[in-house]
Amino acid sequence: MSSPDLTNKEDDLERPLIDNEEHPGLSERSHLARLPPCFTSETECECTITEALDNIGVGKFQYLLVLVIGWANASDSIETLCTSFLLPSAQCELNMSSTQKGALNSAVFVGMMFGGYIWGSMADIYGRRTCLVTSLAFNGLAALGSSFIQSYNGFLTLRLLSGFGVGGSIPVLFTYLYEFQPTNFRGWMGSFISTCWAAGNILAAGLAWIIIPRTDLDIVVSGFKYTSWRMFVAACTVPSLTGALLILFFPESPRYLLNVGKETEALNVIRKVYSWNTKKPGSNLKITRLLKSTDEKCNTPRLRSHSSSSLRHKMALAVMTTLRLTASLLRRPHVNKFLLIVATSVCLSFSYYGLWMWLPELINRVELSGGSVCASNSINTTHHSNTINCSHPVQEQTFVNTFITTSASIPTSVITMFILDRLGASIVLGVCCLGSSVSVFFIWLIQNKTESIVLTSLFGAIMAPCFCAINLVTTVAFPTNIRSTAFGVTSALTRISAIMGNLLFGLMVDVDCAVPILTVACLLLIASLTTCCLPATRGHAIQGH
Repeated sequence: MSSPDLTNKEDDLERPLIDNEEHPGLSERSHLARLPPCFTSETECECTITEALDNIGVGKFQYLLVLVIGWANASDSIETLCTSFLLPSAQCELNMSSTQKGALNSAVFVGMMFGGYIWGSMADIYGRRTCLVTSLAFNGLAALGSSFIQSYNGFLTLRLLSGFGVGGSIPVLFTYLYEFQPTNFRGWMGSFISTCWAAGNILAAGLAWIIIPRTDLDIVVSGFKYTSWRMFVAACTVPSLTGALLILFFPESPRYLLNVGKETEALNVIRKVYSWNTKKPGSNLKITRLLKSTDEKCNTPRLRSHSSSSLRHKMALAVMTTLRLTASLLRRPHVNKFLLIVATSVCLSFSYYGLWMWLPELINRVELSGGSVCASNSINTTHHSNTINCSHPVQEQTFVNTFITTSASIPTSVITMFILDRLGASIVLGVCCLGSSVSVFFIWLIQNKTESIVLTSLFGAIMAPCFCAINLVTTVAFPTNIRSTAFGVTSALTRISAIMGNLLFGLMVDVDCAVPILTVACLLLIASLTTCCLPATRGHAIQGH
């Protein structure tokens, strides 16, 4: 059989053969009428992975995958915010000042900084699925171990190791998910797992509300304490450990497999997606060859296992490959869009995590003072950044209010699922950054507890679509061979900004909280301006295959 004309293959990559967004419910007959011959089981043909996935469409495989990846993303959300929920309760047991609280909040981001870079680059070398499962398991086991540690320094160390796992799974899971999606459903799927991040916030707040106030559950044996907040830490590890197990049931990314020369395995994965979605044998899909697009002529350097190679030699190759992948981001044609994405992500991360990680602590101070966030400095739970004051118990209403503020991001996350592909990620990102900047500015001006809850809820709601949008921009902007590295490097740099945000709040919250709050407002305004120059995503296929 002769192959179809491939002269316009690159143009076809920019327009899907089937508009799944406008016609998600096409009947099988009308669907097949518009497909190339190999999708009708009548003849054989060659196509790219993008064309194959666009024509197979969204089905059982993508829906099950997005549920599992969403659960994994929720686990990362839970672990990231876990520390912030336990601060008011753990401050006396771990003998923490405000400065030490800021350091503990920052520990997870230090781990994420290294984890994002290392795991992200390793995913381009060893595979998305392998690194995702390993990082999730690493996160869960380290976090579970931290619940038993009795000292502040030991607890800080294991939270840092937990962050190393979280930092690896966040960039890799977006890459892994997007590489299975048809063009017109990327935004929907990305918005869904961003909604799962918000759901993880709610689950963490709910677990904190249910478990931490239950001091009657405390276990004390010969000086060993396993108090309610430690039980909360242990409960937060369940999603990451179960997520690692569930991902084992899914295959490796076909784009990664094709990029490292495993064309047969990549084709088998496409046939598996076809079989799951259509309930027909994968052999019915008569694709004889998966084609690479012209922007992927240079494959990712791949590490191959040789019996004669020592572990030291393999590690040296991995380091060299990682540095080579990183360097490619700083050369044309990627450097300009990479720097813009990093600048935007840094502003978002500093702003969101700097304020959000301190939210339970700030709300607890509002409960004690009855006034605004910045008016409560005189009677806060830690009177001075280097003085520990345990005279004020944690108010149960703190967990209720935190639950309310975290729940506010669900509606906007759901709305984003339906507008991101239609409007474009850059537009959504710019509007939401501007709106978040305004909401944060008014947090500084409010005068009572009700206004504090409303404004912080509004901030969380408007910020939720920002991360989904920037993740989609990053996915579309880079080709397969450096996509996960781009996510990892960006993740590492944004964690530095998150650390700075947490430390700034820790140092200034007892002195003048207007300083960090107004800093957040200014950075979000800058982020809204940088979005004007970000790459477009609407209707653009993922670069690679």
